[in-house]
Order: sequence, then C-alpha cells, then structure tokens
Amino acid sequence: MYNLNYDDWMKLSADSEVLEVTESEGKYWHRFRDTVFFAEGGGMVSDTGTINDLTVRDLKTDDQEQVWHLLDEKLEGSVHMEVDEWQRRSKVQIHTAGHLISAVAGKLYQVVTASFSNSDEESIEELTFTTCDNAILKELEAVCNSYIRDDLPIEIRYPSHEEAIRHIHEDEEIDRDHLRAVLIGDIDYSFCGCIHVPSLGKIQAIKFLGFEKTTRGYKLRYVCGEQLLQMYGLHYQALSDSAKSLGVAQLNLKAGIDKLHSEVKASKNEANNWKQQVIELKAKIMHEEAALPCLFHEFDDMDIKTFQSFCSYFVRTYEHGIFFLCKAEDRCHVMISHSKSFTYPCNELFKKLSAEHGLRGGGNPSMAQGGGEYSEALVNALKALCDEQNQ
Repeated sequence: MYNLNYDDWMKLSADSEVLEVTESEGKYWHRFRDTVFFAEGGGMVSDTGTINDLTVRDLKTDDQEQVWHLLDEKLEGSVHMEVDEWQRRSKVQIHTAGHLISAVAGKLYQVVTASFSNSDEESIEELTFTTCDNAILKELEAVCNSYIRDDLPIEIRYPSHEEAIRHIHEDEEIDRDHLRAVLIGDIDYSFCGCIHVPSLGKIQAIKFLGFEKTTRGYKLRYVCGEQLLQMYGLHYQALSDSAKSLGVAQLNLKAGIDKLHSEVKASKNEANNWKQQVIELKAKIMHEEAALPCLFHEFDDMDIKTFQSFCSYFVRTYEHGIFFLCKAEDRCHVMISHSKSFTYPCNELFKKLSAEHGLRGGGNPSMAQGGGEYSEALVNALKALCDEQNQ
C-alpha cells in the first residue's frame, strides 16, 4: 500500500510509534507505525530531518515497502518526526518539473524520458531527441513556464485496474495490484509513487542551462524553484566577487576577463622571450668554455621543459655532442644528443644506460632521452660515456 502522507508535499511532521529496531555498525535502523519521511526512489532523493531531535542518517525501503530510518540512538515508544522543509520543497519542485518537461517534450517532439538525475547544483533529464539545439530548448522552456504561470492543478489518484489500462502504452504491463497516478491538468497522466507539488505554480519557474548529446538522445540541464533561487544567489555572488577582483562592473566581466587573458598571454610571451635569451646566452658561454667536442654537464636550475629546449638549441647551434643530466629532487632527466657532424648512436648509448640504471625513454641515432631515479652511479656512468666519445 502507498503512504498517504506522500500525497501532501507539506506534510512535514508527525507523531508515530516505534515498531521494530535493528542494530547496524553502532547505529540503529527503526521502523515506525507510519512515517512522513520519503526514502529515495523513483528518481527522487531521500528526505532529511530529525526524529526526537536526532538526525536521520539514512533511509531505506525493504521488500514489503516499509521505510526504515537510521539513527545514532535506539528509540522506544512514541516519537516525533520533523522533515526539513527547504530540502523537501526543493526536491519535490524538481521532481514535478521533471514530469512537466517529459510531458511537454513528448507532446511537442514525440520523445520520451530515458533517465533523470539531480544534484544540489542542477537537475538533468535525458530525452530521446535525435537532434537538439537552442531553439528547441527555448521553446520547451517557454511552454513549460506558460503551464507554470497557468498554475495547472496536480491530482494524486489511486486508479482501478480498468482506469489504469486506458493510460498505458500497448507494450506496457501493469505489474502491481495497488496503483498511484499523478495527473497534471489535462496534459499528463503518469504512474508515480513520489511526492508532488499540488499545482504547477509551486514550481515557480524552470530555467534550462544547456544540453549534451548522449547515446540515447540528449541530456537537458535545468534548475527550478528553490534550486533556481539558490543557484542564482550563488552565481551572482561569484560574479560579484570576480568583477570586484578585476575592478570592473559585472556586465563588463567578460571584457575584463578577455583583457586579463590578453595581458597574461603577453606576459607569457615576454617571459618566454627572456627565457630564450637566457638559454642562448648560457649555451654560448658553455660553447666558448668547452675544451672538448663532447660535453658532460649536470643541471639543477632548470625544469625539464626548459632543459629539453636548451639541449635542442645547443646541438642545433654549436658543433658538440652532449651528455647532459637535469636533476629535480630525487629524479632526473638524461639527454644524449649531438650535432650533425657526430656519428655515435645516441639511442644505443641511452639503451645501455637505461638497462643499467632503470631509465625510461628512448630516441633515435641523433637524440635520445628519458627519466628515472637520480644516483651518483648514473651520473658517473653518463660522464664515462661522454669521456669515451672524446677519446
């Protein structure tokens, strides 16, 4: 049987009586004579609230459709229940809005709902559209909100089997004795055991946020009612804070962000120019001070990307072979390379070094590189390879 308390969305408190208690990991599942708490199901999340001022930690439904309530303490006798009003109001608005969207989309575009989900930030209804665009979203939003403004009534009905048969598709079956139907004016008749607003005006408004292609159609993202107001407030505050940080008006925020991006890009370009000049100067000094054709050097003042750029520039600009290592804490990156006038196979030398010291990487005859754990033994082995090429 259905819980008649769910027919009134603002039935938030009740007195009841403990019928059964089971312990679970230091907490207690309670079953009561009746309850105003809704346990997750049918696309609607569980209620939150208290029983005898104890927070309800979780809710579940057993095979007999009895609701169990998880509490920190074991209760006996009479109890008083209180459901959180804001959470109930918000989730019921969202759920009924889902029914409305499904009904309107079905009539306008001959699609059905494939899935439904929601979070604190937004709700998502997946519909079997073959195509979707901003024009469709705009039309769907306008029609849904027109029904909300008209405040169409919503009726909870417990139909007979004969009545229910008239409202199902040919390929559907009725698999239970007790039925509960939700009627939205004359636009929708669907079977649902969840809680609903008494009329569409209680949803206040629906705002679509966007859409995304899926394998079954399109997911439509939306907010409504209390959720819309809450997210509007949060987004407005975020915009206000961002505009204040940039020193611009909210409506000029995009222009401010574009300007900031442009300034950051210019700064990065300037920094890269300076970095390139440092690379070129450092390479020039190293070349001028070089006494041998093949050079070994250990760097600890570069990041890996800069190190790779330096090595590449050095062998392109100066006739040298390099056996360089860049140290970063307990890790390092090794580069073996040479200019065109050298013939030693860098990949073969690196492969030998890798086998002995566990480096990961590879390359070709003119350049090979990779990383691994730093050790004095690795440094000495790399230096020895360099010395061999200078003999």
